Amino acid sequence: MLGFLSARQTGLEDPLRLRRAESTRRVLGLELNKDRDVERIHGGGINTLDIEPVEGR
Repeated sequence: MLGFLSARQTGLEDPLRLRRAESTRRVLGLELNKDRDVERIHGGGINTLDIEPVEGR
């Protein structure tokens, strides 16, 4: 990581490469919470999704 930062400071690396490397590092570091159980709420599958255009959810 320090190598990326020093290369970015001197202008040798593209800022996008540093951003991608940090994003990848953060995603690979994610873990599920070991104290929580995942419960199945719906027995069947989901056939449709309705996204509200105003709020986008």
